[in-house]
Amino acid sequence: MKRISSGFLCLVLLLVSGVRGRAQQPQVTPPQGPEGPQRPAPPPLPPQPPDVKLQDEGKISIGPYAWFPSWQPIFDKGKKTGSDQPSRVDFQRKMKLARGLVLSVPAGGHNAIRVSFFDNKAAGNVTASTALNLWSSGFNAGDYLATHYNLRNVKVSYEYLTWPYPVGSRRFRLKTLWQVQYVHIGSTFNAPLSDNPLNIGAGTKTVILPTLGIGITHYASDHFRIEANASGFTIPHHSALGDVDGTAAYKFGRLELRGGVRGFYFKTSPQSDFYLRGRLIGGFVGLRLYWN
Repeated sequence: MKRISSGFLCLVLLLVSGVRGRAQQPQVTPPQGPEGPQRPAPPPLPPQPPDVKLQDEGKISIGPYAWFPSWQPIFDKGKKTGSDQPSRVDFQRKMKLARGLVLSVPAGGHNAIRVSFFDNKAAGNVTASTALNLWSSGFNAGDYLATHYNLRNVKVSYEYLTWPYPVGSRRFRLKTLWQVQYVHIGSTFNAPLSDNPLNIGAGTKTVILPTLGIGITHYASDHFRIEANASGFTIPHHSALGDVDGTAAYKFGRLELRGGVRGFYFKTSPQSDFYLRGRLIGGFVGLRLYWN
């Protein structure tokens, strides 16, 4: 009987010691980071859609164009003219063809740098209704004036893709245009039928301005797109430049046929002795060759 009691007592002691051992085991806590319990990492983001470059993007291109502008520029005296005689002349002429050239190089992603140039000349005749002071040369009322002017423009434009982002396979582009433009305007007046046919009034003016703008492009198909751009800048009571165009372009192989309408506004500073201003607008056609 003593043996049974001793065995039962040993069994009870073993059970009690096991329960105490389990109670004294340390609790397992989740790993701690410097800012508290670590959370499971979020799932990876889905892959972005492929970035698709369309017809003219990421390519070097160059191409000439012909522009057929109309409207008449104006010559007039500025605030520093020392003569009281009027100087206003509206150029009367048949506008000659303006010749232009555009070079485009990629500037990373869907951005581009474009350098463009055009040259425009015109000549015409007008009868002076009153005595005129033209480039500090005097002309009499009734003189038959032969007029000539020449306009040159060079524009460097950084075209930065602003929307959409990411581009993916979308076919619409909105770009901001960051530009610098150089304009050189010269004019000549003479009266070949007057008593002094060697009397000539001639001079030039130059404008260099930054211009800012917006451009939009819609790629209607893999070969056809339409574009519209507008930019400009003005210093109040001084110089001003403005440039707008709308273009339709069809690309086949490495060649592209372009056509549309372009407008250009210029004004030299009226704070000088003389100044010129004018709006030119008309249709244009051109070709473009892609090198890659």
